[in-house]
Amino acid sequence: MRIRVGLLSSLFVLTSAYCAVGAANALTLYERFALPGSLDSWQHYSLTLAPDAWLIAPTAADIGAPGGPPASIAQIQSVLGSLASVEIGAVCTSPTSGATTYPCGLALDNADLAGLAMDDFSSLNGWKGTESRVVRAIGSSSSDGNPGGMATISPFTGGTTLLTFLAPAAYLGDKSVAYGQMLSFDFETRSNPAAPTVSYLYGVAILSTPEPAAGVLILGGLCVLGWRMRRRLPQD
Repeated sequence: MRIRVGLLSSLFVLTSAYCAVGAANALTLYERFALPGSLDSWQHYSLTLAPDAWLIAPTAADIGAPGGPPASIAQIQSVLGSLASVEIGAVCTSPTSGATTYPCGLALDNADLAGLAMDDFSSLNGWKGTESRVVRAIGSSSSDGNPGGMATISPFTGGTTLLTFLAPAAYLGDKSVAYGQMLSFDFETRSNPAAPTVSYLYGVAILSTPEPAAGVLILGGLCVLGWRMRRRLPQD
């Protein structure tokens, strides 16, 4: 009986601890930026990793919304201390005609996270992309960058799409020292000679923390310890 009571007490303490801290969700921040004024023209961006411009996205559908809640100093520091993803991209519209899609396209060069991780895209070096929040491969070119190489992405489907370049592991993890410094990059929106109506809405940079591995379930006022799988961006 004493052993059972002790075990139950230990489980109660453990469960109570998870009731207090286990229900936290991933935190996703984003910053919108104006796209280059003309197509096929490089523009340099430097986004300060501090409050005023970074907004909170409670769900994936909120990423890029113009009026999201502003991120606090503590929230930005929290994200930089546990980066699970760094993305740079834009929302664009690719017209269709029958079964034919005339895709928009983006290009990225000279990515730099506060001097802690940098790429000139002489190779892709682990960079991937996302289309409508699904991870996919991207293209590259050894020329036409600013200067040299560049990464490229175009959507597989027509309509309005969020496309992003997804940074590799060197940009992730504890980057706390980046607070107050810059996420910088060169960005280009690309023309499609076959589709003069290709349009671009806005650019967006996205930072997020990991989903917690543990969660809790409330049953009849009791907190029950449980486990859940980490949520990841779906793969194509």
